[in-house]
Amino acid sequence: MSQKFVVAMMMHETNTFSPLATPIDSFGRAGALSGAAAIAEMEGTNTSLGGFIEVARKAGASAKPAKR
Repeated sequence: MSQKFVVAMMMHETNTFSPLATPIDSFGRAGALSGAAAIAEMEGTNTSLGGFIEVARKAGASAKPAKR
């Protein structure tokens, strides 16, 4: 039986000078990502999550989306 991991990543940029609120849909190319879409979007990227997915796959773990 392979091991199971739960991972998450949040990247943000702070702008304290803007008087406008930032809605959640502004995060990510198509809003906030989760599940299979997040794995597909981040796999192979030069990010901490992309690296974790790569190392997990090399160790024989499979990437499956977490249930909300």
